[in-house]
Amino acid sequence: MLTSLSFMDRANGLIITGPTGVGKTYLGCALGMEAIRQEYSVRYMRTSDLIERLTLARADGSYRSLMANLRRLDLLILDDFGLSPVSVSSSRELLEIIDARKLVSFSLIWTDQG
Repeated sequence: MLTSLSFMDRANGLIITGPTGVGKTYLGCALGMEAIRQEYSVRYMRTSDLIERLTLARADGSYRSLMANLRRLDLLILDDFGLSPVSVSSSRELLEIIDARKLVSFSLIWTDQG
C-alpha cells in the first residue's frame, strides 16, 4: 500500500504515469502530505520550476546550496516530469540531483504523461 510509504523506507523511487486528468499530481501530493504527517521532510516542485531554479542558482552562485538542500530532503516530488523538452544541460542537472539523492535516500516521486 502506497500510504505506508514503504518505498521511502527502502529508499526507492516512485513513478506515477497516466493520461491528463487521472489524478497523478493529486496522488503525489497526497503521498507528500502523508510523509509530512510521518515527520519526513518533503518538497514538491514542478520539473520546469526546478530547472528554472537550477539555472538561476548557477547564475547567482547559490547552486551548491540548492543542491545540498535537495539532497537533504527525505522526499522530493517532481511533477510534470517530461512534459516539456529539456535542454542537454538541464537534463544533466536533473540527473545530478537523482544521482546525489541516490547516495543519501533516493525517495523521489515523479509524475508524467505516461
